Amino acid sequence: MDARTTALVLALAGAASFVRLVASSEQIASQTYEDVYYVPPAGWLPVLSLGHDEALADLLWCSALVYQGDEMVHGGGLDHVFEYAEAILSLDPDFRAVYVWISSAGIYSPEGATESDMERTIELVRRGRERYPADGELAWILGATLAFEAPPHTPEARREAVRLEGLEHLMDAARLGAAPDWLVLTNTSMLSNLGRADRAIQHLEEMYALVSDETVRASIAQRIESVRSEAYGAAFVEANERLED
Repeated sequence: MDARTTALVLALAGAASFVRLVASSEQIASQTYEDVYYVPPAGWLPVLSLGHDEALADLLWCSALVYQGDEMVHGGGLDHVFEYAEAILSLDPDFRAVYVWISSAGIYSPEGATESDMERTIELVRRGRERYPADGELAWILGATLAFEAPPHTPEARREAVRLEGLEHLMDAARLGAAPDWLVLTNTSMLSNLGRADRAIQHLEEMYALVSDETVRASIAQRIESVRSEAYGAAFVEANERLED
């Protein structure tokens, strides 16, 4: 190879390297945090783990927490939180911390929650409750999400049913000792407002013996009498209306 050919080859190699460098720089510059933290589909992961499912789940969990922190700092939309949750749970469905984490990560993003975000969050936390039926904290989380967080993101026709479902989980949380004593009175007020005085009385009576705070117990006793009076009054009016009919 003569000197001219050698110089041409070196020039072409240098140009190719320069082009690759520019392309690489542009690719890196155009990447968002969502691109960096892309998660493979959950169905692929048991194959990719080569039998080490729980180890891969732990690695993904660490990545999910770092991703959430980066997105919070940079005001991102947390686009991959559900993919992370599904991926980890596909490898280890008993990974309890994920059910707790997604209850906040799924709906408290810098860009705010959508109706779809709320539905996906609730579905994942429901799976956690089914997995851990005696877990009072998960009962409290799911109940509070349904009763207080979900209604503004739910079509009006379904809001009452969503609140009632949330109250069932909140009552479980109270029975399991995972909620403050005053929650009993809150549950009862909400049930009464939703026209479920009979359910309110039942909840008050079963919780009276379980609550240790004497002030709250006295309030429960007063509330039982009040709700019973309200229920009796409503039944009396209904009976008279039927008689008139």
